Amino acid sequence: GRPWVALRLNARGYNPRVRLTASEQPFRTEQGNVILYCRFKVFPEAAVLAEELDSITGLVEHGLFLNLADIAVIGRGDETELLEAKT
Repeated sequence: GRPWVALRLNARGYNPRVRLTASEQPFRTEQGNVILYCRFKVFPEAAVLAEELDSITGLVEHGLFLNLADIAVIGRGDETELLEAKT
């Protein structure tokens, strides 16, 4: 699972890091999986990135929730921003 996935992410330049608990141990999901965070110097096109991630054997899920909503409400302090999907 993770070593293979981390190697593939690293090979693509995505700089994966294991999510840690407060005691510096790998955080494990209910299914026993670890979570990898990636940092990007330049964030790739989301749809292309999602396809790439979906093609990695052993990667269970990613946090790119594409095509699930037409409107997003973003809260920042006392302000709200409404983002609408381009059609």
